[in-house]
Amino acid sequence: MSLFQVLASYFQKTLQAGKVAFAELVGRIILLATTVLAIYFKFSFLEIMLTIVASSLAQFWMLLRFTAKEIDLKFIIDVQIWKRIMGKTWPIALSVIFTTIYFKGDAIILSLTRGYADVGIYGAAYKILEVLITVPILFMGLVLPYLSRSFAQKDTRAFNKAMQKAWDALCLITLPMVVGTIVLARPIMMIIAGEGYNDSAAVLRILIIASGIIFLGSLFTHAIVAVNQQKYMIKYYAIAAVLAVILYILYIPTYTYYAAACVTVLAEALIAIAAFVKVKQTAHFKLSLNIFFKALILSLIMGAILYLLQSLYILILIPVGIVVYSGLILITNTHYSVYENNRTNQ
Repeated sequence: MSLFQVLASYFQKTLQAGKVAFAELVGRIILLATTVLAIYFKFSFLEIMLTIVASSLAQFWMLLRFTAKEIDLKFIIDVQIWKRIMGKTWPIALSVIFTTIYFKGDAIILSLTRGYADVGIYGAAYKILEVLITVPILFMGLVLPYLSRSFAQKDTRAFNKAMQKAWDALCLITLPMVVGTIVLARPIMMIIAGEGYNDSAAVLRILIIASGIIFLGSLFTHAIVAVNQQKYMIKYYAIAAVLAVILYILYIPTYTYYAAACVTVLAEALIAIAAFVKVKQTAHFKLSLNIFFKALILSLIMGAILYLLQSLYILILIPVGIVVYSGLILITNTHYSVYENNRTNQ
């Protein structure tokens, strides 16, 4: 999978993400097929692991074929390129280490200071956060090449436009997700984890705020790479890690998973704000909050409707929320970017 990501970065840079998606689709289809076979023939654990390896190999092979048509691939030992890569990536690697500390430290300290029940309640809600945050990472992986290219070419208007459109899209996705989850937290946890995890609903309501911050903040944490300010963020990731661990140790023994969730929100907010400030100082972009406030109002309307209908089954409420929110977007033209509106007005 690491080699797959190396090849995928080329297609992200050349704005050919469709080929990456196709290769991933092939891998997922093979994984699904081999999983069905594993269930039917009652494979052992080792054999199941081999099916995962097989799907990953198929995924890599497919992308390798696409790459070979555009690049003359061959093994080369080039120390100078290694040095350049290390010089650009070590700040990111160090930041990832600090991120892992505050991202996983809560579960570790919770397991050391509280019982297994508390760990299970927190872990059930936290798994939802871990799944959700893959969305902005994938999205920004597509946006980053635009940001990097426009900044390198000193095209301020193109950079601003890409930032604004990405911000608008993230707002339209994030705000209904946060509001809807806060309203439907209890039935969501019941359908995912079962009756014994009712307390996870309160934790989920806090963690979904952290997810929202990660969604919106991902624009700025990725833009940091586009404007070549990776080194600047190291100290803030370090501060977030140290501060989070201290707060975990101080408050988790008393306030259990509530403290862990609240500190997670604080750490993510610190990183998002620091990245926003630095990108703004470096790129001097202007960000309109027009779509943000529109999406917030529409999300609150959707949330109110879901609250009134919460006696219905969750699998009915989720489509209802999607339909209501989508309808409100179409009625109010909230889906149009600020830049598109400006172009129309001109």
